[in-house]
Amino acid sequence: MYFYQTGGLLHVPCHVDPEIFRQELHYFKIHDLILRALPKPAEKKHMELPKHKNLQVLWKLLEYPQSSAPAKFLAVVEIVVIVLAVASFCIETLPEFHESIREGWKNNNTAAVFFAIEASCMVVFTFEFILRVISCPDKLQFCKGILNIIDLITILPFYVTLILQNERALDSFVVLRVVRLARVFRILKLSRHSRGLITLGLALRASLRELALLFFFLLIGIVLFSSGVYYADLTEEDTKFMSILDGFWWAVITMTLWIWRRCATV
Repeated sequence: MYFYQTGGLLHVPCHVDPEIFRQELHYFKIHDLILRALPKPAEKKHMELPKHKNLQVLWKLLEYPQSSAPAKFLAVVEIVVIVLAVASFCIETLPEFHESIREGWKNNNTAAVFFAIEASCMVVFTFEFILRVISCPDKLQFCKGILNIIDLITILPFYVTLILQNERALDSFVVLRVVRLARVFRILKLSRHSRGLITLGLALRASLRELALLFFFLLIGIVLFSSGVYYADLTEEDTKFMSILDGFWWAVITMTLWIWRRCATV
């Protein structure tokens, strides 16, 4: 629309790949003169590799699954280990295992099985992370990487839990729960092996302003409607809205359900 409204002006967003932009123009049948005037798509960037030859081989195995058959095999093994770790984390929360987990892996066979699975997965994750640190071409960029930070977050809770248990620091039970909760971030490790998830993350990062604006308008509606329902029920004795904050949840559910129903009927 902008192209026809301005008489032939085109604006290419900086975060849009030129080849994707060319495909969009071809789809909307923009004439060939415009297509020829666009810069040709740049060649694909080469892999960033360390200088040492052995480290190059190791980095390709860990970071580029498409580079060889062994790299693909290692990626499949890591996915299986991640799924196993997440499944074990979920299964051990079943009510029939609560007593066994409380007794600890030293006193209960069931807890020992869960601990063995946990320890085995942690050995794989730790070994892989250390190899990545050793073989990465740029240590500073590696430390800044979101996926690498997620890897570290998924590894640390296991060792912190071991230290707390060995030192019998069970008084800090809340700390222990928080540390164990951090294990749920293991599911995010799958994003390293999924191009779709990586693309989704990049799309969300490119749309942060729009998402922030959306949440801002949602917050305005929540405050307005929760204030309205609070003062509307102020004189009622059995009201469930004792404060404006109590009305926040009601406002969120009502607004989101209404939007969902409107979208479903369109």
